[in-house]
Amino acid sequence: MADSNTTDRKALVTLGMFIIDQFVWEDEHGNHTGRESIEQIGGGGTYAIIGARIWLPPSDLGMIVDRGHDFPSSILSSLNAFSSPSPSSSSSLFHYRDDPMRSTTRGLNLYKGELRGFEYLNPRVRISPAGLPRAFARPRWLHSICGPARFREVQRELRELGWAGDVRHVYEPIPGLCNPGEMPALREALKEGVDVLSPNHSEAAEFMGLPEPNSREGVEDLVRRFHKAGARGLVIRSGAMGAAVSDGGELGVRWVQAYHTDPAKVVDVTGAGNAFLGGLAAGLELTNGDLYEAALYASVSASYTIEQMGLPSVSVGADGVERWNRSDTPAERLEALRKRQAA
Repeated sequence: MADSNTTDRKALVTLGMFIIDQFVWEDEHGNHTGRESIEQIGGGGTYAIIGARIWLPPSDLGMIVDRGHDFPSSILSSLNAFSSPSPSSSSSLFHYRDDPMRSTTRGLNLYKGELRGFEYLNPRVRISPAGLPRAFARPRWLHSICGPARFREVQRELRELGWAGDVRHVYEPIPGLCNPGEMPALREALKEGVDVLSPNHSEAAEFMGLPEPNSREGVEDLVRRFHKAGARGLVIRSGAMGAAVSDGGELGVRWVQAYHTDPAKVVDVTGAGNAFLGGLAAGLELTNGDLYEAALYASVSASYTIEQMGLPSVSVGADGVERWNRSDTPAERLEALRKRQAA
């Protein structure tokens, strides 16, 4: 049970889940392509917290991982690498909840031709503010992935815990619940206060009952519609077009480019949006709430996520500097992106 008197606060905690992703590839007729099925770490919460981990130390972050009786030891080792990439460091980045009576949550990613489908293979375990361990209580930023009605419940829980005025929120609507029927609940949530709302451009259009925009002008029209509905901080993630950033102020909509412009660099976009939002929350923490600057951090986090199947990897060089995917450092990418934005 969360303790609202905790003084050593995390910078970011996610209410998103950990799952084990299974990937299966079929052709358009449902026949296996011959590509080997794989199993890997997944879950929107996992990608989000690792997107933030690219910028922040493990001690600043928190995520619950629900483990069933079949939780693979290899996955535990992989997760621990993000908590302690250096043998001399330790952290409580992950809090493990064990239930030997259930299986670990798994999801099936079925690629049939050019189409991708997803379904859960067993029941999910909900994560709520009231269920956070004491070490995760009253974080400065909270990341949620859910439908608007569930998000209203999260807001209620924050009020009951006495955290409502002290915890800032990055809200990521869940794809299957972005439609006009959900707008009344979303408006109520926005009225109560959402620091940053971030659907992607397809989800944003679905909320409004509109077709997916294929231009920046179309996305900017959605930005105006969401501000009219009560949104404050707003980031509409728009794939290769970049991200539209707006706080509703006189600067209007500002665009942040996608870091990778070469399609050859893009291996798999699974989790990229989640990692973007983890990077965004980390950027908000590091820039004292500057939404535009935070979106630059977010773009870099997404860039590491799409370079391979699964999560990016972290290692520490002899110089003590963390590198992701054994490539350039996050700081180097951030500087390169700033230069491109200024050009």
